[in-house]
Amino acid sequence: GARQPQPPQPSSSGFGKSDSRRKASDLQKLQKQDALLLPRSLVMDKEIITRTSGKRLGYIDELYVDPVSLEVTSLYLRKNMSSLTSLASSGAPRDHVSLSSLRQIGDVVLVHDESSLLDPPADESLGYVRMVGSEVCTEDGLTLGKVRDFLFNPDNGQIASIRYDALGLASIPQELLGCSRLDERDIVAVGPTKTIVRRGSDRRAVRESEGWVTEYVTSFVNLIAG
Repeated sequence: GARQPQPPQPSSSGFGKSDSRRKASDLQKLQKQDALLLPRSLVMDKEIITRTSGKRLGYIDELYVDPVSLEVTSLYLRKNMSSLTSLASSGAPRDHVSLSSLRQIGDVVLVHDESSLLDPPADESLGYVRMVGSEVCTEDGLTLGKVRDFLFNPDNGQIASIRYDALGLASIPQELLGCSRLDERDIVAVGPTKTIVRRGSDRRAVRESEGWVTEYVTSFVNLIAG
């Protein structure tokens, strides 16, 4: 019979807890597979093409994450290369494929055939989250920034780490804003607008770039926030 989507079951607070689903052995496997990890930013905007007929299905517009398991589950597409068309057609039905349907990721992304478009949906309407743009906060209420990118294993979708800066806008080069990376083990819960991390995560985060405009942007954001 037809496959039915299996959305995550968020907690009453609107967040998906992931601690119980992750084990030390899984983390060790991820550490051994660092060379295989892909940043979301590297996959975005790539064209998806069928391997059997060469049909062009669309361009990757968004990756959705299961907030319970912290796994990338689906890729939603737009028809044209320009990301501006995504804004213009917001609200319209979108084609999508599951991560498990991907056969190769290079200059383009290959799936076997058009049946990949029949994969079960997995977007925000079913409890999945984008993560990028969400506010990164510690358990004790310290705001660290906003998610701008994440690294994941393309074989199983498991997120290994997140990158965050002051704005969480992937369109702004990382070199301009101070960017930090935080391992998946520090993530406590993920919701539609917030990513909660452990106390002291700000001290464990790895600084990847200082960003020469960070101070000015942070002051401007604080000024607007009052």
